[in-house]
Formats: sequence, C-alpha cells, structure tokens
Amino acid sequence: MKNIISISLIIIMGLSLNSCSKEKLISRRVKGFWTIDVYQKSVYGDGSPILSESNSFNTAGSFEFDGDGNGRFNILKDLGEGTYFGNSEFQWTNTDETISIRTSSGTKTFQIIEGEKDRMVFEREVKNFYFSGNDHDVVYEMDERITLIK
Repeated sequence: MKNIISISLIIIMGLSLNSCSKEKLISRRVKGFWTIDVYQKSVYGDGSPILSESNSFNTAGSFEFDGDGNGRFNILKDLGEGTYFGNSEFQWTNTDETISIRTSSGTKTFQIIEGEKDRMVFEREVKNFYFSGNDHDVVYEMDERITLIK
C-alpha cells in the first residue's frame, strides 16, 4: 500500500513539474518583439459563416511582450468589433496552454496553438458574440486567430 501511495505522489509531482516547466518555457519564448504575420476573425451565425463580418490580413502590425508582464501592440487593420485595433499597452500572463492579454477594455484569453521560439499562434473563441447591426434572433460566435513571427 505504501508503494502505491509513493508511486502516486511521484507521478503527481512529476506532472506538476512538467506543467510548470512548460508554462515557464512559453513565458520565455513569448518575450520579445513579434510581427503579426496573419490576423484573422471568423464570425458564425447559427453555425454558418458570416462572410461580411469575417476578415483576414497579412502583416497586420506587431506585439511586444516584456519580461515584466507588460507589453504593447500595434494593430494596423480594423477587423471590426470584438477584435484588437490601434495601439495600446497591456499586461500579459500565461499558463502552459493559454495567454491572457489585459487592456483597459478588458481581458482576452487565447489558446496557444503553436508556441515555438520563432512562431506563435494564438486563438480564441467567443460565444454569444454581438456586433452592431446583428440579428438578435441569431446566435453568433467568433473565432480570432493571431499568427506571430519573430
């Protein structure tokens, strides 16, 4: 019985350490200046794409993540409501699977799809997405995807 408890504790500690090390690796990799290679927004209404509200741009600006949890972005293309635009300072935090960016207008949490040292891909899904002119009888969703390169 003691062996089973010992083995279980070792496995739990190993998993915890692995998670922390991946979180620290992502934190180290994200620091620095990144060019927005592709910035994309897709809006769906009742499961169907809304092409007039969906856009994608190449070379759309930049993000800079400082080591102290602060940063700046400069988005050159307006993808419409619910997405980033303009320039602003922000605070950022990460886990082993997400990165959260907090500006004066709120916090947006992205899943880290790719986390390489020279390429990062962040994606978030917004349920019950609203934009001006939307039909309130339709349930809208938005996917926002940012591909960064160094």
